[in-house]
Amino acid sequence: MQQYRVLLDGVDIYDMHDKPLTLLSPKVIQDLTTSGSFEFTMPYEHLFYNEVQPYKSTINVLEQHGEGTWKTVFYGRPLPCKLDYRKRKIWHCEGALSWLSDIVLPRSLQPNQGTLKDTATYVTEIISYYNSRVPADRQFVLSVLPATGTNLTEREWKYQSCMEALKQEADDIGAVLFVRRNNTDDETGIRLTKLIPYVTAMEALDQPIQLGLNITDMTQSGEEVVTACIGTGAEGVEMTAPVVLTEQAARYGLIESHQEFRDCTTLAELEAACREWLEAQWIGGLQVDVSALDLHTILPDDFERLEIARKVVFDGSPWGLGQRNAPITKVEIDMGTGRKKITLGFTAPSAMPMTRQIGQIGHTRLMARR
Repeated sequence: MQQYRVLLDGVDIYDMHDKPLTLLSPKVIQDLTTSGSFEFTMPYEHLFYNEVQPYKSTINVLEQHGEGTWKTVFYGRPLPCKLDYRKRKIWHCEGALSWLSDIVLPRSLQPNQGTLKDTATYVTEIISYYNSRVPADRQFVLSVLPATGTNLTEREWKYQSCMEALKQEADDIGAVLFVRRNNTDDETGIRLTKLIPYVTAMEALDQPIQLGLNITDMTQSGEEVVTACIGTGAEGVEMTAPVVLTEQAARYGLIESHQEFRDCTTLAELEAACREWLEAQWIGGLQVDVSALDLHTILPDDFERLEIARKVVFDGSPWGLGQRNAPITKVEIDMGTGRKKITLGFTAPSAMPMTRQIGQIGHTRLMARR
């Protein structure tokens, strides 16, 4: 039974058992903090060989989750294709988040000349303006925003796309952008939220990641260690002593980092932000890439599918990593075989972009390797 569907402007174009609808090497890459991608090669004999329109077409890749239930694993558009010597078209598709780069934000909406806007208000204005300029199938529904009350600093005006403006907002408050497609409501949702609370609230899967059960390969990335954080908040709000994670400092020693949290107006807020940032480093510090067979394809009644933005029990005991609940933050899907390469954990974000840290803080960030 075929586990995946590919829709081109709402029409099925993929059937691995039907030669006129065969796509070669179809692969989806989902990433928690980017828009993801989809790649495939279309033979010259394909029924829709001349129907894919770069930028204009919409590609929707669906994965089966139980009888009659399909979930989107990629939603976006094709970029101009490459042609090989057999006249096969090699397509690379970018996710829906990239659409926001098409529309330039007008000067009247950007905070400048003494105009301050609260973060939620500004993000809402950006999405509303973008939606007013594009067709219905390219619009976004704003689902989650940070709490109101975060003021924007005055900025030097410049032309920038809606994507650049949203990314700047996300960087300023230590948040990330997520896009998810809801097939039931035929909507594309976008949210601006802090990564750690989002990961903490993820639902757990009933399918573990375990050697001898579904793991076929595993690699572990290096880990950066920081055990204390000293922060700077809004003007005049500074710490005289760092926030220290006692257990980690006892194990690795005192390894400090300086971070800036411009939305913190009191010392209590600043200390809480430093502790949240520190804990983020330890929630996200371990990254493991696992190649695994999705047991849902064999035992659909016994296991849920391995999918992004869910927590899973990872048994790393054979590699000395112990057992832990880890978030699935990246998934590479080989649609031909059904095998998945999964990234567990993530590199926790800094409070500010690194370029600003270097330019504004002037404090050496000490790091070690676990």
